[in-house]
Amino acid sequence: MKLQPVHTNVTEAKNSARSRGSAVVRALVVAMGVCVLAQVAVAQTSDPANKTSAMIARGDIAFAAPGQPVLIAEESVKTSKPTDLLLSVTAESSIITQVMTTGSETQSADGTLEVFITIDGQVLTQPAPAPVGPGNPTHGDTAAVVFANQAYRRTTQLGADDDSDTIQTYLQTKHASGFNWMAFNVGSGTHRIQVFARYTENETSPEATAQGVIGNRSLIVQPVKSAVRETVAIN
Repeated sequence: MKLQPVHTNVTEAKNSARSRGSAVVRALVVAMGVCVLAQVAVAQTSDPANKTSAMIARGDIAFAAPGQPVLIAEESVKTSKPTDLLLSVTAESSIITQVMTTGSETQSADGTLEVFITIDGQVLTQPAPAPVGPGNPTHGDTAAVVFANQAYRRTTQLGADDDSDTIQTYLQTKHASGFNWMAFNVGSGTHRIQVFARYTENETSPEATAQGVIGNRSLIVQPVKSAVRETVAIN
């Protein structure tokens, strides 16, 4: 019987072991690369902090229940540490009045649209410029800002032969209004900014009506660094 050389099998075993070792190393490198890519992807998808946020909404919002706040804009902003926020709101505002008089009488209708902001569910207010009282039309604070206000009144004096005559007037206005708020030392984290509008009306009878409408609107939330112990001066 002819013997086969043993060293050939040993060499092949070493080569096989090297191949398996290289494959393991390559697998580890690929796995590490996938892990690093996954970590980078997670880091890139997180929300940046202290960046300006903005939103624009189109379409009209009519107020079915006067006196009830209606959400008209919403945005979120992330802060990495306590900072200040400058908030700017603009909106197209419209008051529609319709008044009808019969014979000799007086009819009137008026409406008011006010806008205010909440941060994390809390109404944002500023210091009161003056105490509220008779003859002082200023709000106790600037939490709610008037964006539109319209009052329409008509008095007719007709002769005896015209007591059944009617006069009907329809008046619609639209304009863009804006206001800025400041929020000092908001905490770190993600903050929810919401803008609400509230409509109030006053009519003398069912023959006089008023309706408020909010049109296109925008909200800009800008993190800023104010001076130490900065306050809002209201003159």
